[in-house]
Amino acid sequence: MQILDEMPVFYNLSAVEKREVLAVILQIVRNLDDASLVKAWQQSIARTRLFFKLLEECLILFEHTKPSDSMLLGCSSRSPVGDGPASPRYSDRLSPAINHYLSEASRQEVRPQGTPENGYLWQRVNSQLSSPSQPYSLREALAQAQSSRIGASTQALRESLHPILRQKLELWEENLSAAVSLQVLEIIGKFSRTAASHSIATDYGKLDCITSIFMSFFSRNQPLAFWKAMFPVFNSVFELHGATLMARENDRFLKQIAFHLLRLAVFRNDNMRKRAVVGLQILVRTARLRVMLIITLSELMSDVQVTQMKSDGTLEESGEARRLRKSLEEMADESKSGNLLNECGLPEDALIAIPETLAENRWSWSEVNFLSVSLLLALDASLEHALLGSVMTMDRYAAAESFYKLAMAFAPVPDLHIMWLLHLCDAHQEMQSWAEAAECAVAVAGVVMQPPDSLDLPTNCHCAVIGLILFLLPPHSLFSFVSSSYVKSKSHSQEFIS
Repeated sequence: MQILDEMPVFYNLSAVEKREVLAVILQIVRNLDDASLVKAWQQSIARTRLFFKLLEECLILFEHTKPSDSMLLGCSSRSPVGDGPASPRYSDRLSPAINHYLSEASRQEVRPQGTPENGYLWQRVNSQLSSPSQPYSLREALAQAQSSRIGASTQALRESLHPILRQKLELWEENLSAAVSLQVLEIIGKFSRTAASHSIATDYGKLDCITSIFMSFFSRNQPLAFWKAMFPVFNSVFELHGATLMARENDRFLKQIAFHLLRLAVFRNDNMRKRAVVGLQILVRTARLRVMLIITLSELMSDVQVTQMKSDGTLEESGEARRLRKSLEEMADESKSGNLLNECGLPEDALIAIPETLAENRWSWSEVNFLSVSLLLALDASLEHALLGSVMTMDRYAAAESFYKLAMAFAPVPDLHIMWLLHLCDAHQEMQSWAEAAECAVAVAGVVMQPPDSLDLPTNCHCAVIGLILFLLPPHSLFSFVSSSYVKSKSHSQEFIS
């Protein structure tokens, strides 16, 4: 692994040259036995990180993206015309060894409907392909386009290809990208098992080599074949290293994974959506993770189109929102859990059989059901808020009702609870409902005055929120707020002393 000593040189290469180097590395790693691979991770923590940095580069540079794809809709439509980043991978400049690796990686072609028996639609001679200017071979077509400078851009190069060759290029890139992701996934599985014995050089406090690769997996377009292979590995990694991965030091990792699992949960493709449900079940084994999931759902609401326009111009619940609702319900459905786990390649007792590292956080269907209800309540409140839309600007009573429901739905998350209570306070003030505004302010004060350790708020945020309340309230309701807050503060102090 001398490449690890030449990383500055590697980073100065162009994207095409990096792909060539990475193809060689993947070919070498594929042919290594497990003992030789482990030796590469035993030298130092820095070199182990560099090794996995190269794997991240593989996922970035071999990613297959389609302009028509939507991560939220879960589309898998093939667009023959598109400016994908992958065309330069198919290059005559590659050495025979690299070409052999790429051919092996992408040899499994996905046959479109109506493909001839030999499986290669593009090799079939017909009148459309009989022109000397349009060769049968994709490699020849690309070489011809590049030599005639048609391929000055990826878009122009694709448009110069016959539709059949264009489809073959799309299939080739898609298969290659999937093969690279699957190889990286296999390496992560080996690394996880080896790290469990503490026989390699890595940061055991955070396991950042594992978390960085998983974040890269989830944040990129992946085919169904990858997701089918991924979740058994995902479950295995959490069984071996759950205590470390779910620690506060890995909150950023957990929040991103939760976000992307919720995004997968709105896919049209039911196979992918079900795997997202299982992923969420794997993740919600601690109370802290359940609170984090509610926070993440709040963020997802701004990324998912929860409403759609009807023919009469009014709004209704979108397909994405309905699929997310279905996923959240299935997450707590004990009767379907066994079949769902089997479909995803996991044993039926995968959730119940929690390893000793998480013995203090036993799986509980009642707690997961409570979480599901909490998430559905937050989804319903967010959906109703979105459906009201422009009505809220004219009807402040409807706005206040919506803010109240949001505040109650996000009550498990103090900072979101406070945010919606402050919106409610503001709505009451606009209607000159001073008593109700003061009541909201008292509710906020009650949350803020909880012991700092019980909140996710920074300590210095408490004074800032109280200052904001005092600024918002009018003079004639300020006395009510101060006296009520004093009573609450006194009762908290007495509880603490006792």
